[in-house]
Amino acid sequence: MRKVYRERRDAFIYEARKYLSGLIDFPGIDAGMDVMGYLKKNSSDIELSRRFRATGIDAPPLSIYALRDCEPGLLFGFTAYTPAQIRLAMQAASNSIN
Repeated sequence: MRKVYRERRDAFIYEARKYLSGLIDFPGIDAGMDVMGYLKKNSSDIELSRRFRATGIDAPPLSIYALRDCEPGLLFGFTAYTPAQIRLAMQAASNSIN
């Protein structure tokens, strides 16, 4: 499973940076099943989460997990999807939010 998840993580980071660059900053990750993407300061992570959900991507806003103000961002899970599914989802998201 490590190999499969690594492949999916790498595909997600590549596609997300390719299609969402300038909108969301994705730090590198070495392990895990989720990745946080950070928005520009004063952006609404709640609104962007809604826009992603309209394209079929469930990326909850980080602010719903915070007890006080935090940097706006979204939480993305990638392990349940193939690289091809990830690519299609990032393309669809990019087309709908730009």
